[in-house]
Amino acid sequence: MAGETPPLDDSVDDVAFTPDGRTLLTAGGDSTLRLWNLNALPAAAHDSKRLACQVADGGLNRDQWAQHAPGLTYQDLFR
Repeated sequence: MAGETPPLDDSVDDVAFTPDGRTLLTAGGDSTLRLWNLNALPAAAHDSKRLACQVADGGLNRDQWAQHAPGLTYQDLFR
């Protein structure tokens, strides 16, 4: 997601999207409702590669790949 997300104090018990899909509402065990601005993510949802690139901020470099996907051959998925 674009920008920083606030820390959660407890578990998330329920989630809902606004009708336009651009905002996510979460309700947690800390009795707090939070609104999450999803910005352009809904517009990219129809294109999974574009969405993955946006969420992963351009993908993993070789070092990140080795850390998060050990044993798998490196692939530059976003170029």
